[in-house]
Amino acid sequence: MADELTPSSVVPICPLCATADPLGHNPSLEETLASLRQNMGHMADMMVKMYDRLYENDDVLSQRPPGPREKRQR
Repeated sequence: MADELTPSSVVPICPLCATADPLGHNPSLEETLASLRQNMGHMADMMVKMYDRLYENDDVLSQRPPGPREKRQR
């Protein structure tokens, strides 16, 4: 094996290492957890909005009269 892996040639896979700033700032565990918590909160908010819209549309669709295709299927 001609090419050996050195620490500088290995790409970090660890999520904590992957969030390191290219300028050399390595976030602390607390900073990383705070960032993850913030991102998860944002994702949860977006999911709630999505489900709210889905149920609003479901209510609207259930109130409209059936279309020609739906009448044929019944």
